[in-house]
Amino acid sequence: MSSYHALQVKLDKRFSQGLDFLVAYTLSKTLTDAESQFSEFSGFTADAYNRKAEKSYSINDYPHNLVLSYSYEPPFGPGKKFANVGGAAGKIVGGWKVAGIQQYQSGAPSMIFTGNPMWALEGTNGFIARPNVVAGLPQKSAALLSGNFDPNRDTMFNPKAWKDPIPWTFGNGPRTYGNLRQFPYFNEDISIIKGTLLNERVRVDLRVDFLNVFNRTVFGLSTGGDQYGSVYADALAGGPGRIISQSNYPREIQFGLRISY
Repeated sequence: MSSYHALQVKLDKRFSQGLDFLVAYTLSKTLTDAESQFSEFSGFTADAYNRKAEKSYSINDYPHNLVLSYSYEPPFGPGKKFANVGGAAGKIVGGWKVAGIQQYQSGAPSMIFTGNPMWALEGTNGFIARPNVVAGLPQKSAALLSGNFDPNRDTMFNPKAWKDPIPWTFGNGPRTYGNLRQFPYFNEDISIIKGTLLNERVRVDLRVDFLNVFNRTVFGLSTGGDQYGSVYADALAGGPGRIISQSNYPREIQFGLRISY
């Protein structure tokens, strides 16, 4: 059983004065009692007979999502407001365009498990048993709370905030933690395009694409090989919330040439 509620806002400007853009923002919440029906993980459920206890944030819950897409043709060149000249000069100064897509998204909630199920029927494949939450202790690490977090040295979570439940009982921790989210996803892709009409039959388009133009780094948690990505962490394995990877690509620059005739 899943539910999704959202507030969606869109600002759209059609092409005019060389500018075209779309701004879309979504404020949402996604709740579910299982992530999928794959038999391999059975939706990360600990107690398949008590679905109410499994209800929590989905690992695909991203409360805030802002996307901007745009293109702009500067007013230079033949037929434009400035530098309205013909010949070779017009072909050089005209035909330019800047386009881009930018996305800013909240991080997904984390999953905390003990890695040590207390009895044989707890958790599919015996690796997603949930611990008990220790009341009164911060679940984020001291380094993360202080603002001096170093991914090469520190962990995101405080292992003392959880403990194993007594044998033959389920832990009281939730399936996912909305207050322990992974790092947000920020990305900007920008393109610079130059189109030149050589004559009535031949057109040449040159473009340079800057993917992740600001070379942002999105840290990734230990994943263990699951197809869902870095969503879970062993709370009692000595390194909960350890950063061991980069979950996005570094800056890439690619060039393109197209000749139409």
